[in-house]
Amino acid sequence: IICGSAFGQTHSSATITQTVKASPAIAAKVTLTGTPNPSTAGTLVTNRGTVSGQNNGANPTGTVTVVGQTGTQTVPLDGTGAYTCSETIAKAGTFTITATYSGDGNFF
Repeated sequence: IICGSAFGQTHSSATITQTVKASPAIAAKVTLTGTPNPSTAGTLVTNRGTVSGQNNGANPTGTVTVVGQTGTQTVPLDGTGAYTCSETIAKAGTFTITATYSGDGNFF
């Protein structure tokens, strides 16, 4: 950097190296609901949820993997952190549906 003075003189400055560390990743909160619940065998069930958290103004991005009675679906988050997927459960019973967030550079 060269700076001028009011008297027309120039001065040199020293050089530094600035290190900027990324913010640490923050745990995201994952929600999941299935509609309708309860449902009838053969009915389409819509699984909806959100991934939320705040890290320096960034919202979670990436995908959520939903494991249901009929298999596994990996779905993208929209700009608000929401996701949706559906499945038709063929038989009666009680089933577990699990949503797992993949994480990104700001959230895990």
